[in-house]
Amino acid sequence: MRTAALAVLLASSAALAEPAPRVSFGAPTFTGTLDTKAFGTTIRAAQTRLGACYTKARAKAPELRGTATVTFTIAADGKAVAASATGLVQEAEACIAAVVGKLAFARPKGGKGVDVSIGITFEPGAAATDEAEAELDGGFGFGRSGFGPGGGCGTGWGTIGTGRYGTLGSGGTGSGFGPAGCGGMRGRGANVPTMRIGQPTVTGDLDKAIIRRYIKRNIQKLTYCYEKQLLVKPAIAGSIRVDFTIAGTGRVTSSEAKGDVDKNVDACFAGVIKAIEFPKPKNGGDVKVSYPFTMRPAGS
Repeated sequence: MRTAALAVLLASSAALAEPAPRVSFGAPTFTGTLDTKAFGTTIRAAQTRLGACYTKARAKAPELRGTATVTFTIAADGKAVAASATGLVQEAEACIAAVVGKLAFARPKGGKGVDVSIGITFEPGAAATDEAEAELDGGFGFGRSGFGPGGGCGTGWGTIGTGRYGTLGSGGTGSGFGPAGCGGMRGRGANVPTMRIGQPTVTGDLDKAIIRRYIKRNIQKLTYCYEKQLLVKPAIAGSIRVDFTIAGTGRVTSSEAKGDVDKNVDACFAGVIKAIEFPKPKNGGDVKVSYPFTMRPAGS
């Protein structure tokens, strides 16, 4: 009995010592009309439950981190239906989809369902030890385009995320996705850069429209590849072409990006697309794709 009680106590102590994971939300995409402020309030309310999904999965895979692309439909009555998640391990994806599938959003305008795609990034938690670390550690922000930085506190969708949730005082003014409020360091305004998807060249039996749909589902990840490098080199701009192969299973077997923006952006783009799982081509053969992207800093 004493041994069992000690084991429970040690497990509880370890759980208490484990910092809460970082959960960051990317800018969502909608196909329909929706109150984005109300959407942000609802999805932010699920942060703890989403973090628990990640923590549980990480117990079996300690190195687990990354972005889950969550797609679902907000029905006319506001309920989330047909939720799915990709990008992590199966256990985490199933849990995240289940959490989102239980959410009730504000009813879409016009009485029609709205399709939603949003990237949710998970990382192990760690206490911010100085302002520089806190600067990029917003609970709901990730780079410049994360929505609701600083745990919904600070600036908002389309601005730089600053500060951990409820840790470094107050500050931040702004507009967009996520209200201003308490956050870490004082919020700093920044416009979202331009990211444009060109027309792909496709050789094989998979429709261009399908490929484009899956690329668009991951656009927030690709945008982040560019944005995080903009923080280092504010003037970088140009085009990138990603050449990749989709196998008969739908998985990307090779991905290479080349452009005139930055080598780090190239590598990040190639990695994001390598992780996408497309539908299986009709004839089961390989599909060769060449996809161009153009990006520029805001205001240029």
